[in-house]
Amino acid sequence: SGGDLVYSFVDYETQQQPVPGGSTTPAAVANAANQMSSAERRTSRKALLDTVSVMDYYDETDAAPTASAFARAFAAGKSVEVPQGASLTGLNSEVVIPNGKDLVTYGSISGTYGGRFKMEGSGEFFMRGGSLSNVFLLLTAGSPKVTGFRYSGRNNTAALLIQGSGGAAFSNVVIKDPRITGANYGILRQGVGSTLDGCQITGGFFQDLYGDAIEFNVCPGDRNVHV
Repeated sequence: SGGDLVYSFVDYETQQQPVPGGSTTPAAVANAANQMSSAERRTSRKALLDTVSVMDYYDETDAAPTASAFARAFAAGKSVEVPQGASLTGLNSEVVIPNGKDLVTYGSISGTYGGRFKMEGSGEFFMRGGSLSNVFLLLTAGSPKVTGFRYSGRNNTAALLIQGSGGAAFSNVVIKDPRITGANYGILRQGVGSTLDGCQITGGFFQDLYGDAIEFNVCPGDRNVHV
């Protein structure tokens, strides 16, 4: 790798963290939404927080969870929520998080081979509870922020993969409080095809891994990396 690498591992601790984009609590929104129709919930959530629940965007043809339901939700709001108590199983395809949009998860998501979330640029992947099982996170460009990431499972090469192509550029990447257990690699940076200037990884907890907790592989152009 290139540039400065600073290592200072600390223990993971659960912290109170605000919901991106607003101060209204999800519990209050959920309580109000219970009194509304599906269409009213969509309109109300967008008006209050510009946040929508993916659960409102399934239709009768969906076998939860599906990438198409997430795509419809991201088309409707800036921030998409997986609500508390939700347990989405069997994700086997790619869910795209468009540039500038956020995913907030309170529930749990599990998958099979092929299940992944792909952040296409800047935005936030915010886990306030729940976990990912065999559904990894791919960062492809921009200045993404990942907070409270929790993952387990050995179906994927890495729990969190930082990899762009075609000259993609990363800057000021933030990965805060990741907790990765029972996996292959933890956080893996593949530097071929992209550049990175600025990355902070803090508060990490890694346990029972077959590979490295954090690896930057073939990254001669990377700089300002602090772990």
